[in-house]
Amino acid sequence: MPGTYILLPFSNRAVVRMNSNVDELDLKILAELDRDVRAPVAGIARKTEASINTVKNRMGDLEQAGVIKGYSIMVDFSRLGYLCNRLYLKLQYANRKVEESMLEYLKQSPHCAWCSHSRGKFDVAALLLSKSNVQFLAIWNEFKKSFKPYVREVALVNYYGDVMTCLPFTKEVYKDERRQTGLNEKVEIDQKDRMILEMLCANGRIPFTSIGEAVNLTSTAVKYRVDQLIEKKVIVASKLKVDLEKLGYLNFKIDFDLDAFEEKEKLEQCILDKSFGPQVIRTSSWADVEAQLCVKSEKELDAGLHEIRDQFSEQLRGYEVYEFTDEVKNVYMPGF
Repeated sequence: MPGTYILLPFSNRAVVRMNSNVDELDLKILAELDRDVRAPVAGIARKTEASINTVKNRMGDLEQAGVIKGYSIMVDFSRLGYLCNRLYLKLQYANRKVEESMLEYLKQSPHCAWCSHSRGKFDVAALLLSKSNVQFLAIWNEFKKSFKPYVREVALVNYYGDVMTCLPFTKEVYKDERRQTGLNEKVEIDQKDRMILEMLCANGRIPFTSIGEAVNLTSTAVKYRVDQLIEKKVIVASKLKVDLEKLGYLNFKIDFDLDAFEEKEKLEQCILDKSFGPQVIRTSSWADVEAQLCVKSEKELDAGLHEIRDQFSEQLRGYEVYEFTDEVKNVYMPGF
């Protein structure tokens, strides 16, 4: 059955690494941190067969160059009782200044966890959090007061979480590891737990002693609380924040439309098994499967999509490709 495959009108370009000093040892260090941002330097040195001082210096250089943008943790918003909505906007009558103003508004909003420029069907993408439908409606109405004349098309969908794997350079070193968020029962946490989560989201490598001083607990008590938050699946995983473009990667979102919905899990598994498929996004949108792909060129993207088309030729009706070109905000704890 013929399908519709909508690709962006790009040339087969490859990303030029902005930091040409990134080498194999740097990628091995990044892979260790991608698996565990709290990994001790001595442990990373042992696994990469480098000296402790070399690892320290390399991490400092990667931070200074902006390759490492931060260390954080992944928090399951549903465990904390938040409703999540993904927002996609196609603009009209909007010059670059208007678009930047819109993204700055979202960046400053405590209810926005993530926002980005987009290429393709939409121009702006965001993830919005709220405690109730009433609160979300108020957030959305406030946004429209400022920007409704510039919005031609809106896609607003419920977000149910992700299934994530390691980043591509980590998959080259280690076997795939899955991390899943969303659609879980709310659990109760107290103010100290929330403060611990906020501090770990801001700096995933912060010592437990420093957290303890801020929340008036011993480092042992902080570790116990963190272990409990992991057991309750509030903390899903650690999260290394990297500038993928500086490592030579393009970041695409693909919406797949299936003829047979029962093939959904098979397609998701296929995407996650591939080196370029670090994330499947679960929403109530028009797409049967939404995925994030990280590739080094559009030629690699094209080849990967053809592999998927060949494997699912009887079920795949079509797909649509977007590119997130400039991430403006990405936080893992709500600011309200």
